[in-house]
Amino acid sequence: RYTRSARSLRKYLHDGDRLQRANYIEVRFRHTGDFGVGYRHTMPDGLLFDMVVHHADLMRFLVGAEPVKVTATGKERKGQWCTDASVINASIEFSDGAFVIYSADWLSKVDRTPWNGLWTVRFTDETLVWDGGSLIRRTEQKQRTLHYSQESEQRPLSLPLNEFLSAISE
Repeated sequence: RYTRSARSLRKYLHDGDRLQRANYIEVRFRHTGDFGVGYRHTMPDGLLFDMVVHHADLMRFLVGAEPVKVTATGKERKGQWCTDASVINASIEFSDGAFVIYSADWLSKVDRTPWNGLWTVRFTDETLVWDGGSLIRRTEQKQRTLHYSQESEQRPLSLPLNEFLSAISE
């Protein structure tokens, strides 16, 4: 939420009536989440309370509204390393009418998403894709990068701290 790219997406969504024209927002998170040892191995509902909570916060920030209805299912899967649900699917309705389809799992070793997830905003005539760094707009005719960032999971601590300070001063 405090990255420049997240603020760019929020600004783009709230320009005019763009967010109200969105059919839905899809957020996917896929990661192993298994660090070998630590509190996540025994934490009840770890995926929900350690990961999904951050995505929910990003949703509230990007949409600019509060959720009013959540329908969700979590499942334990064979071979999972964590306790309780390792797969979660949800639909979330917001007070401004925005609709989010969310899915997360802590099992994927292949096709992992960035920690912020992979966000797709679907309109009738365009699609926005945000990977936590770059923001890409696709139409039938072309694809255009609106914001490009090489934000990676391995970056100096000063970068997120500087972006946090910029975000709270805006």
